[in-house]
Amino acid sequence: MELPALTGSTEPIVPERAAWLIPQRAVEIEAEGVLGEGVFGVVHAATWRGLPVAAKRLHLFSDTRDSAEGKQVQRALMRELDALFELRHPNLALALGVVYDERTRAPLALLS
Repeated sequence: MELPALTGSTEPIVPERAAWLIPQRAVEIEAEGVLGEGVFGVVHAATWRGLPVAAKRLHLFSDTRDSAEGKQVQRALMRELDALFELRHPNLALALGVVYDERTRAPLALLS
């Protein structure tokens, strides 16, 4: 499924295929399991593939999702995430994937 194009762009927010994409149905995010909150978002306890993980719901993913500016920012973030998932270092939290809405292909949360 492809998103409708924004002015000057045909690139969907969430790419069609990437190893780090996780459909929303594959993750159980605990609504009441808030682990922390900050300026950029809220971190919830979650389960993915039977493992406890952190689901970081960025305000960016929800506050501006439907605006043209929000979609452009989300696209830029997804390009950055593509590079992030290649990084491995003992001083970095391991990024596991991006949870996305299968209907709209909008990013919802970052798993780590």
